[in-house]
Parts: sequence; structure tokens; C-alpha cells
Amino acid sequence: MWTWLICLIYILGRIVHKSLTKMRNVIIL
Repeated sequence: MWTWLICLIYILGRIVHKSLTKMRNVIIL
């Protein structure tokens, strides 16, 4: 159960990081 929760948090974190980098690139451009 804990491992599944950690995986979910990890995936969410990656998605958030991707969106943040995309937003930053748009702001820079």
C-alpha cells in the first residue's frame, strides 16, 4: 500500500515538474 502511494506521489511530482518547466520556457520565450 505504501509503495503504491509513493509511486503516485512520484508520478504527480514529475507531471508538476514538467508543467513548471514548460511554463518557465514559455515565460522565457
